[in-house]
Amino acid sequence: MKFLIPIVIVLAGIGIGGGAGWFFAPEMPECDCAALAAAAEEQQAAEEEEMPSEFEYVDMKNQFVVPVVDGGSVSSMVVMSLSLEVELGAREAVYAKEPKLRDSFLRVLFAYASMGGFNDSFLDAEDMNIIRNDLTQVAKQVLGPIANAVLIVDMVRQDI
Repeated sequence: MKFLIPIVIVLAGIGIGGGAGWFFAPEMPECDCAALAAAAEEQQAAEEEEMPSEFEYVDMKNQFVVPVVDGGSVSSMVVMSLSLEVELGAREAVYAKEPKLRDSFLRVLFAYASMGGFNDSFLDAEDMNIIRNDLTQVAKQVLGPIANAVLIVDMVRQDI
């Protein structure tokens, strides 16, 4: 009997609270979900018409590993993944010249590392723009006008 009274009180409290919540709940306006979905689709279609995709993205197959030398010995390694923004349909041209691209990119990255570019705050926005711009210039030299930009997809420095 002494367990029955607390259970009745709990059930009464739940019932009263639920009833009050239902009674005092604000009225929700009716939702025309079909109209909202149609409007969202129209907006998406309009945005796609405004910005036609002129470029495609080609990932370089392997990462770039750049040693950072400090005081005559390797102090850390920088590992980067790059992607190229090129004209539509230029994927095969990029893969055909990938060895030359890799060589040219490594020259830029090694030169940047030898100047101390990967020391301290190497992820500074200004430094990242310098690397991107230099890599983009090299990509345009190798690929010609089909290259638009080089994107740094991933970059990490591992101290040794």
